[in-house]
Amino acid sequence: MTAVKLDSKITTYVEKALEGWAAEMFAKRGGHWPAVIELAHVERAEPAETEDKQETVKLRITQLEVPGPDHQEKIREVLKALYTVRTAEGTLDDENITGYGIHRDNLRRAADDLIWPPRPGDLWRDDEGRPWFAVETDDYIVRLVDEAGRQENPEVLVGTRRLKLVSRVRKTNENDRQGSLI
Repeated sequence: MTAVKLDSKITTYVEKALEGWAAEMFAKRGGHWPAVIELAHVERAEPAETEDKQETVKLRITQLEVPGPDHQEKIREVLKALYTVRTAEGTLDDENITGYGIHRDNLRRAADDLIWPPRPGDLWRDDEGRPWFAVETDDYIVRLVDEAGRQENPEVLVGTRRLKLVSRVRKTNENDRQGSLI
């Protein structure tokens, strides 16, 4: 079995993602924070056949987001569902996994729930590849606008086609807006 090690180097991106949480994490001993991460392969060690060592792979966290309080429970639900799917494969539960409501499509819907509804500045694409831009109207309602300038209520639009979030503007503080490709 291959041993997995995590690289202790923190990328600038990850450091920035954790900046807003650092004080809380320092203050709450034994605290837990759900997060969504991406891992990258950094190095591998493949011992010679004559050595009595285990092969290892070193991974680095390259992307990390800690959800705010409104989304933490949803991330925990996704983690629980992923765990159930991973541990059920090849067991008796594998055949009955949909009976427990842990279908792989449910994981996608849970992820969709985290990013819905659209926020001003979002870029969405429909199932035909057409871009839709989220804007806030004068009456503070978020609408999706296509290239021709046609405005649609997001709830009505999602009832007729599948939308995928392409880019979201993240606000890290009042004066800073940063685009993030999804």
